[in-house]
Amino acid sequence: MASIDHARALYDDVVESSTERSADQLARELRARAEEVRGEKIAGTRGKVAEILGSASPEDREDAAKKLEDAAKDIGTVFQGASPEFRKLEGDTAGEAQLESSVIRIDPTKIVSEDGEMIDRRKAEDILEHEKEHTQQSSVADATGITIGAQKFDARQIREAAAISVQDHIDFLSDEYRSIAQRLTMDAADRELVRKGRFKALEARKNHVALAA
Repeated sequence: MASIDHARALYDDVVESSTERSADQLARELRARAEEVRGEKIAGTRGKVAEILGSASPEDREDAAKKLEDAAKDIGTVFQGASPEFRKLEGDTAGEAQLESSVIRIDPTKIVSEDGEMIDRRKAEDILEHEKEHTQQSSVADATGITIGAQKFDARQIREAAAISVQDHIDFLSDEYRSIAQRLTMDAADRELVRKGRFKALEARKNHVALAA
């Protein structure tokens, strides 16, 4: 097994060890696990992970420890100044936020890279910005949805379109979210209307008509 696989198994083991933690806590736990791996202290890991590490070469152990430290550094960098809770979320949900609040939750298993790195910083940054936008959105709106041309959008789709529009990349999103992003584009002025719950004004703006009195 390659060292990246060792590191990912260790990362998953750390994630599974607690239901909830802050970015700082997760980073500290990853650095602590890296030191344990270097010291060959594997008793605290799950059986499968301990078995994997037991057969790893010293070089692979060191490389895995280094990757855990890199993951801790990336998490600290991406989420510096933010205060999301890291917990496993259901299904394909990578992040969630409460409207008009500072509450953001991010699934640490959904920010893992698919290549040779541990953390996909680009994806993590986009998820954070997406959820931060939700926290600025009003939970109350002056309409339940809008119609633009022949297309109808409900309140959830409107808020998601606004949040998606702050992302730099959307390739990792679900088909539904990519479809929303393509059908309902948003600029800064649109997002401001969504934040204030002014859906009627948004509908008028997108249809290039004056807002009815």
